[in-house]
Amino acid sequence: MNEVTIRARNEGTGRANRAGDLLRDRGEYACECGHGACVSLIYLTHDEYEGVRLDATHFAIAPDHENPEFETVLSQNDRFAIVEKLLEMPRRIARDTDPRK
Repeated sequence: MNEVTIRARNEGTGRANRAGDLLRDRGEYACECGHGACVSLIYLTHDEYEGVRLDATHFAIAPDHENPEFETVLSQNDRFAIVEKLLEMPRRIARDTDPRK
C-alpha cells in the first residue's frame, strides 16, 4: 500500500508541474518503493514518468530499493529503477488503486 500512496502523491506532483508549465528536463518525484520510511527523491523527465505509468503494476523507485520477493527490476539507470509487481495480490492492489483507470 505504501507504493500506491506514494504513486498518488507523484500523480499530484506531475499535474502540478504540468499546470505550472514546469516541464523541465527532470522533475522531482518521491521513490515509490515499499519501504515505509523511505524519503528518497528520484528525478525523471515527464516522458519517463509517463512511461512508467503506462502499466499500473510498474513503479519508479530509487536504485537498489527493490524487494526481489515481490517485484522485478525491468530497467535501471543512475537516477531511478522501474519495477513490476510479481505476486497477484500486489498486482491487483496496484491495478485497483490506479488513479488513471
